[in-house]
Amino acid sequence: FWNNGTDDILVGTATINSGMAADRAYGTLDIFGRDTDYPEGLSSGLVNGSEVFHRVYLPARGSEFDASPALTFQGGDPFHRHSLAVDLPPTPPPPSPSPEPTASPSATHPPPTPHSPLPILDYNGDGTSDIAIFRPASGLWAVRGVTRAYFGGSGDIPVPGDYTGNGTTDIAIFRPGTGLWALRGVSRVYFGGTGDRPLPRDYRGEGTASIAIFRPASGLWALRGVTRIYFGTSSDLPVPGYYAFLAAVSAIFRPASGLWAIRGITRVYFGGLVDQPVPGDYLGEGVWRPAIFRPSSGLWAVRGVTRVYFGALSDRPVPADYRGIGRDGIAIFRSASGLWAIRGTSRIYFGSAPDIPVVR
Repeated sequence: FWNNGTDDILVGTATINSGMAADRAYGTLDIFGRDTDYPEGLSSGLVNGSEVFHRVYLPARGSEFDASPALTFQGGDPFHRHSLAVDLPPTPPPPSPSPEPTASPSATHPPPTPHSPLPILDYNGDGTSDIAIFRPASGLWAVRGVTRAYFGGSGDIPVPGDYTGNGTTDIAIFRPGTGLWALRGVSRVYFGGTGDRPLPRDYRGEGTASIAIFRPASGLWALRGVTRIYFGTSSDLPVPGYYAFLAAVSAIFRPASGLWAIRGITRVYFGGLVDQPVPGDYLGEGVWRPAIFRPSSGLWAVRGVTRVYFGALSDRPVPADYRGIGRDGIAIFRSASGLWAIRGTSRIYFGSAPDIPVVR
């Protein structure tokens, strides 16, 4: 309607049901409305040439939320949208706006869109997940075919991510004893401490990883400079990820019951006590799905997608986009031999028993 390349939300006098999940990704999503006189006799806002008389504003450009409840128009016609991407100007344009050229995205790091590939650990910016390991005893980071560097040491937890938004993954460590986050060539900050699980992700949908921790003892999720929420318990495994477009959201897997609780989106039961959570985008849809790896049998089960057998009891699941095709591939790392087996693609040897794979 405004020729700006994005979907617009058009409603009459709208009522939003209380069940709407209005707290996407990073805290409360404030929703505001703008109303003017609605044309007499219209039962739908989707009328050629009509103006927008009610708008839903989101706190960040391109933010998303689940809107399964209906927005009710004057006249009672419902307009159902299950995933809305809103990008509206702050004030209404003139009734007959002239088309304006759309700015081209950056050539080096385009902003994420609902159909762009999800963030991956890509150490050289070529659009594929790289096979890489961290060796705590020596602080070695070895990225196959890319680089070898020494950063960190015994007791440190690897937390690679794109902290600068330049489209390549930065080497980084979290030191639980002091709460140090050391980002190689970027920064050093203190956030969190002993017992915290470091979980860097792009929680704001801006193309950069945010420093964040999950504190099992209290269920605290703390995103540095963004928000603090409580979600989950000490028996839960944190599985934050891209279950909705654009931004990562907080989520937990509860092995005792198989519960997946994805904050503000859904609660489903999938898997159980002996399973390891391996959520990912296995279809190239631009969103993650709950998935599990069962070491005792080598079962990979992706909810609503597939069940295959690949790997064995001692293998570590390492799903990632190794082919650069916009979806995750099923893969394992066998530390005893250094084997990386990527289903349907390749088998290579890289690393050894003490090494930690750093591909997600």
